[in-house]
Amino acid sequence: MLKSVLIENFQSHKHTIMKFVPGTNVIIGESDTGKSAAFRAINWVCSNRPLGNAFRSEWGGDTKVTIFTSEGNVIQRLKTKSKNDYIVNNKTLSAFGSEVPAEVKNILQMDFANIQAQMDSPFLLSSTPGEAAKLLNKAASIDGIDHTISNLKRSYGRIDGNIKHNKTQLLSSIDDVKQYKNIPILEKKYKKLKENYDFCQEEIGKQNHLSAIIFDIKNVQYSLNNTKYVDENIETLKNLNGEFRSLNTNKEDTKNLRILIWQIIKTQEKIEKLKGIDDKILTIKSLEKSIKTFKEKKEKTKKLREINSRIAQINRTINTIKTTTNSLEKQFKNLAPEICPLCGNIMKSEKSHPSSSSCAPEC
Repeated sequence: MLKSVLIENFQSHKHTIMKFVPGTNVIIGESDTGKSAAFRAINWVCSNRPLGNAFRSEWGGDTKVTIFTSEGNVIQRLKTKSKNDYIVNNKTLSAFGSEVPAEVKNILQMDFANIQAQMDSPFLLSSTPGEAAKLLNKAASIDGIDHTISNLKRSYGRIDGNIKHNKTQLLSSIDDVKQYKNIPILEKKYKKLKENYDFCQEEIGKQNHLSAIIFDIKNVQYSLNNTKYVDENIETLKNLNGEFRSLNTNKEDTKNLRILIWQIIKTQEKIEKLKGIDDKILTIKSLEKSIKTFKEKKEKTKKLREINSRIAQINRTINTIKTTTNSLEKQFKNLAPEICPLCGNIMKSEKSHPSSSSCAPEC
């Protein structure tokens, strides 16, 4: 019997615990409060319905429904992005398809008749007599007898049909066997024909072997006929080899002569080109003297230019000194007194330098 149910992330139930008592349990409440979702959660464990993922909560998380029984069993139905399992007493069950595992059925012993929803029709009252009888037979555990009888009837009909079919095939096989009464006679004839065939094949093989030997003999005879004049041909070949070697020797000598002739012609051409070399050597020597003279004159010209440059520089320096001296003389004239401040005598002008003055010698 169910003792309690834990519903997690199933439709509107995020974390709901429902406890049950022995007998009939009724879930009441206002509309859209999760009553039908609770029935679906329990039915999901009992019948593995609904399939798919539509019942999983929109806020996400693993969807789990755990049923605790009064016998101490714990059955959990788990659905995640990667898992779809039943867990029975800590044992995981996978790959069960759309059916409910046998372990779960044996523990719960529940089907659609144990769970009634709000909008379901009254139990048995709206059912047809056949449906009601079927449910009652199931409740009294006699539906197995009906099922067994039904299976036996189907098996009997199948066996009867097989017997009739086999009888028909047997009669057909008897007619077919009659057509093969002369098989022993045909078998003897076949053996005789096979012996004759094997003998013929052996004779044909011998004949083919003899034909091959005859063909080889003819080839040998043809080859021997072709070797009648071998000795004469060998002598002729020796003579030809001697002539061939002589021709090769002559050919090599001819080749060497051609090379010598070509070298002589090239040497003559070079001699022709060197005929005027003496005049050219004299011209080169004359040019070398001219170049030497030019280099000497060039060197002298360079030195004269340097001397001219120095003379010009000295002249500029002399002009500068003259200009400075004239300026100093003018300043001296302007500054020199007519009477010597030391001796009191009149300053005399120098004849050689009219611009300069001096006093008495005793000063």
